[in-house]
Amino acid sequence: MTPRFTAALLFVTFSAHGQWMLTKEQMIAYTKANPYERFEDGRPKVPDALLEQVKGLITEEVFGTKAGELPRFDLVLLGLGADGHTASLFPGSEALRETRRLTAAPWVEKLGAYRFTLTPPVLNAARHVLFLVSGAAKATIAQRVLEGPRDTDELPAQIVDPVEGQLLWLVDQEAASALRRAGG
Repeated sequence: MTPRFTAALLFVTFSAHGQWMLTKEQMIAYTKANPYERFEDGRPKVPDALLEQVKGLITEEVFGTKAGELPRFDLVLLGLGADGHTASLFPGSEALRETRRLTAAPWVEKLGAYRFTLTPPVLNAARHVLFLVSGAAKATIAQRVLEGPRDTDELPAQIVDPVEGQLLWLVDQEAASALRRAGG
């Protein structure tokens, strides 16, 4: 049985920048990856090395699954970025087209950083996916994602559509103000 603390570790791994550093350092120590190795354009090589070397650890110890199996989370809690991204899946990212791996760490040019994320197959295997969206600044993007044409490359949040689960959007009044369905 997977120890309960792994759920907290997984949450820290997929949360804000400040929390990622501790996990990244732990993974570097575990894999003995060189954190100073860089691609020719200056991007660090660490994420690819980490993902490859800890694939078995992530699959079996963290997710409690065997190779080739998707984990099935009871609940995935997501937000919506102003550009339509979610779960560190940004517009145009190669991670949006990932079908075999559970995790990815694509380079996000506008942030100048790698972002560690669960892949669409993992998100869509969840029993329940809950988006929380708030504030007037999210009104236009919420309308595009929820009511606009489907374009998952441009609006990655649209790729989240659980296969055998439920999708729920909790949107406050300000964020829902541009939705046609908001009044009715």
